[in-house]
Amino acid sequence: MKKSLRYLREMVLKILYELEINSQSTINVLMQRYAEHIQPEDFEFIRVRAEGIIENKDAIDKLLDELSIDWPTERMVVTDRLIMEIAVFEMNYLKLSPSIAINEAVELSKLYGTEKSYKFVNAVLSKVANISKS
Repeated sequence: MKKSLRYLREMVLKILYELEINSQSTINVLMQRYAEHIQPEDFEFIRVRAEGIIENKDAIDKLLDELSIDWPTERMVVTDRLIMEIAVFEMNYLKLSPSIAINEAVELSKLYGTEKSYKFVNAVLSKVANISKS
């Protein structure tokens, strides 16, 4: 059975989180670890996002730093930052509708963040969306 896109974004988040805490891991190793939870046709969705975020991490984090006033990425809750990196990548590189990317990020932050994470994520990503429009 094909998984929901939210579930696939959760897989991206888990892979990025594990790469964050274990520098010895690779995307391929982690994709194999999660293979039993992912349909073969869903691998591309996950791989594009995970690899794209890693490739563009500096630019994405620079944008987040600029827009999350007084809250640099290195001080953010790791899951909040990773969720926002996914959304920024989807909006700015994959041209996903900002409303969809922000909604998905907010929902993930409710699951994986702190009690107030979703408000922070929503505020920062709304700024990203406004910049992207101009």
